[in-house]
Amino acid sequence: MKPFCKPAIDVSAQLDLLLQRGLTIQDESKARCFLEAVSFFRLTPYMRPFQLPDDDEHRFKPGTRLRALIHLYEFDRRLRLLTIDAIERIGDCASPGPSRPLVAVLAAYPDHDP
Repeated sequence: MKPFCKPAIDVSAQLDLLLQRGLTIQDESKARCFLEAVSFFRLTPYMRPFQLPDDDEHRFKPGTRLRALIHLYEFDRRLRLLTIDAIERIGDCASPGPSRPLVAVLAAYPDHDP
């Protein structure tokens, strides 16, 4: 595997890079707060659908706004939370009693490797 050689950049440099790549940012102070909370690295996978295909510079399609990336990120976040909640409810239903969480049930079976 190729070693990761890119240096870390601060939020101001991240904003500059996004702007340089053609992303429209309407409120830079809100964008700064968002990047401080979420991080550029975490947001990167959500950029892919909005970037030009096969572009080594990772430029954005014309008219792409930061708000679109944030909406996609927030949708995915809510979906993950709903999924985790559903898994927890399934676990609660699968346990033999209301006071025994699924982990306790699985721990009772020493041959089980979670």
